[in-house]
Amino acid sequence: MDDILKAATQEIADRSLYEHEAKLFREKLIEGERISDTFKRFAEEEDIHSEIFKEIVITMNCRLRCRFGTRP
Repeated sequence: MDDILKAATQEIADRSLYEHEAKLFREKLIEGERISDTFKRFAEEEDIHSEIFKEIVITMNCRLRCRFGTRP
């Protein structure tokens, strides 16, 4: 479970990094909008990854609760 939480945290950090990079390319390069858009898409993909990890954690918690006789 710790590895999954670490991975989920890394996805959030990656999203912040990609958003920052997108902003820098847009502001610092002439016609940097295309590169910026690519990094924005990377950030959106990290959102998808984060949602997947969230679902995994929810599923694992439900399984643990069911295994030990407690209800969510």
